[in-house]
Amino acid sequence: MTLLVNNAAISHAGLSGRTMEEVLGAQRASIAPLSELKAVWDTNVFGTLALTQAFLPLLHKSDNSRIVTVSSALGSLGNNSNPENPYRSNFDAVYGASKTALNGIFLSLAIELEDTPIKVHLVSPGFTATALNNFRERTLWRKVQRNR
Repeated sequence: MTLLVNNAAISHAGLSGRTMEEVLGAQRASIAPLSELKAVWDTNVFGTLALTQAFLPLLHKSDNSRIVTVSSALGSLGNNSNPENPYRSNFDAVYGASKTALNGIFLSLAIELEDTPIKVHLVSPGFTATALNNFRERTLWRKVQRNR
């Protein structure tokens, strides 16, 4: 089996040292700096697709290839359209929407490749303490959601 795992992402490109609350507050569509939006989308969407396109010739040579792309539930239009989703207020134009675009592009790729030995998967690890969120825990995520 040949496997490509896309796991590169950034949550913001603005000032360093901001809290997660400050980052989320600055990523609203009405105020998000276009330079930050472009930087995040360049990494999360365009960079991921460019890397995948570069590896497709190698993946086509295998009888059993997989592309696994790490996305986020924050990118789900279905989840974020639901007023009962407790994390809905955290959907933003920068990180969240970049994951929506990523989901759309990789769904398109999955449909394109469905009659080939290459299978495309999107996975969402859930809220995990990583450098992406300053190693914050899920309990903080719930607190941020309640304070919005």
